[in-house]
Amino acid sequence: MSWRNGDGDEHHVAVRGGMLEIRGGETIAIATREAVCGDDLQKLEADMLSRFHRQLVEEQSARAGAQRLYLAALRQIYRFLRLGGERSGSGLRPPEIGE
Repeated sequence: MSWRNGDGDEHHVAVRGGMLEIRGGETIAIATREAVCGDDLQKLEADMLSRFHRQLVEEQSARAGAQRLYLAALRQIYRFLRLGGERSGSGLRPPEIGE
């Protein structure tokens, strides 16, 4: 989003998602979780594209890590069920890892 102040200076803000509301025909309100202001539009664009790419890579890495944990848990449950566990005084004891 770009605007000019009372002195005619141009300003910019990059927003990712959110809501824009126009109040009384003169005031614009923006509600967003992520916004970055800057006076140089090209620099702001380059910075934001870099930031969005970095965040995408981090999100993908986090999802991959969560997927690995999920699969490891499934494998452990499968081993437990396949081997039937062992009875102990307090209930079922899972097999040792590496068995």
